[in-house]
Amino acid sequence: MSTGNRSGSRRHYRTGISADAIIDSALSLTREVGLQAWSTRDLATRLDTSLSVLYRKFGDRAGIEAAVVERVILRAMPMSSATDWRGWLTDMLAPALLRLWPYPGVAEWTFFHGPALPSVIPTISRGIELLRDGGFGEDAPLAYSVAFNTVISEIALSDQRRTGRGGVQPTRADFVQVLRAPSGTEGHGPDGNTPPQHSAEEMATFIEQFDADNPTAAGGGVPCPPDQPPAATSRYFAYLLDSVIAGLQHQLDARSENR
Repeated sequence: MSTGNRSGSRRHYRTGISADAIIDSALSLTREVGLQAWSTRDLATRLDTSLSVLYRKFGDRAGIEAAVVERVILRAMPMSSATDWRGWLTDMLAPALLRLWPYPGVAEWTFFHGPALPSVIPTISRGIELLRDGGFGEDAPLAYSVAFNTVISEIALSDQRRTGRGGVQPTRADFVQVLRAPSGTEGHGPDGNTPPQHSAEEMATFIEQFDADNPTAAGGGVPCPPDQPPAATSRYFAYLLDSVIAGLQHQLDARSENR
């Protein structure tokens, strides 16, 4: 007698799946295709379970997304032991690019939904406390938001460029082509010495660096992004973070002068 399932018989799914196992699989899918590119059906198939099992654990897809983001953010932006706001912001935000890069879409989710996830609240509270005590006073939440959103939005934009999501136009290749096209401008640049076309070439060369060590990204996205950001992206990000902190320090200095 055959022991196989008869045609039309009900399939038996795995049901004893933990919430952690579901998040682990969702993290794997996010690494492969990005947070927004997989469906709950994809996740259920990978786990060999049913949609009802997933929904019993998390309610809906939004609940699974939030759990994935929470786990990634906790790893990407750990609580710092720094006792001043500059050190704390640097400790929290400097690792963000490297640790969020393998999970496309997490930065975008965080930017639009905010980082107000239950286990992230202590980190937010500590940052605002240090900013307030460091001289920002009631503007501490404003300073925190500016620093956090500037960093997260840049990572989200990088995600969209390399995965082809969001219809980011023009591409870097398009921009470089425009910069290198003859401008028809005669004379010199604003400093009276540098020809405008030379300055445009400098910018074109700079932009090309972002794809130079990630050739598959040139002219379009890649479905499975690498785990490491290009060197040019890392340099840009470090400069951005330094500029944000310097800008906040300038605001703080201006407040002191006006007292």
